[in-house]
This record gives sequence, structure tokens and C-alpha cells, in this order.
Amino acid sequence: MSQTPGEQDDTESRATDDNSSPAKSANNGAGIYGAVGIGFEFLATICVGGAIGWYLDRRLNTFPWLMVGGICVGFAAGLVVMIRAGRQAFKD
Repeated sequence: MSQTPGEQDDTESRATDDNSSPAKSANNGAGIYGAVGIGFEFLATICVGGAIGWYLDRRLNTFPWLMVGGICVGFAAGLVVMIRAGRQAFKD
């Protein structure tokens, strides 16, 4: 189908209108930033658990066992945070 330069097909105009919606753009961005935030929070719980374990290992001369235990506890806490965030995301 040939069109003059000023004409636009109806399907093209609907497609561009749907993609340029500010609500959809903000929603997609919030999802990405939320996922990155959850990832950083997961990493932070592991690091904090490891740091607390490392500190206690130095004080009690039990290296590396409390650090390993702290990392495991941090990992478990991070998983709990991720599961809760995932459940909340699917509820919305």
C-alpha cells in the first residue's frame, strides 16, 4: 500500500502511542531498578554476615568458621528478602 509522505497507517500510530505512554515507561523502569535494588540487598546481606563473622573470628581466634557461618546466615537472609520481594511483586 503506498502512502503519501504526510499520511500514516492507523496501526503505526496506535503502536507508537502505546509505547510512548509515560505510565508504561515508568513501570518498566521501576521493575528494573527494583530488581537491581533487590540484588544489591542480597549482596549486602552476604557481605554483612561475612564481615560480622570475620570480626568475631579475629576476636575469638576461630578463623574461618564464624566467617563461613556468617556468610551462610547472610545468604539465607538474602534469600528470605528476595522471596518476600518476589511474592510482593506478583501480588501487585
